Amino acid sequence: MYQGKTRDLSLSGLSIVVDYNIYQDGEVVIVLALPPAYPGAPQKVVTSTAVMTYAIFSSKLEAYKFGLSFRKFRGNGKALLEAALRHVQHREDTTGRQGTRSSQLRGNA
Repeated sequence: MYQGKTRDLSLSGLSIVVDYNIYQDGEVVIVLALPPAYPGAPQKVVTSTAVMTYAIFSSKLEAYKFGLSFRKFRGNGKALLEAALRHVQHREDTTGRQGTRSSQLRGNA
């Protein structure tokens, strides 16, 4: 199992930043630990199969960046992810501040 920082998260996929090259052909399993919706709320986990769509070394980040496309969510994972993304969007709408989803909704991949 590898850990990375989630970036550019959507219902169709994500990118992750990892310290070393983990590129793999074929399907991989992604496990995202979603932040609690409010303080004291339980943390929810989304699991999905995915395929890697790209792999690059970023000299700016001094790490590898991988693009992954979700294939099949386990259980209610897609609904959990959709709710988390909606929560972030609502927060942006009500505060008038736009932040990147990657800075507000992080997971381990």
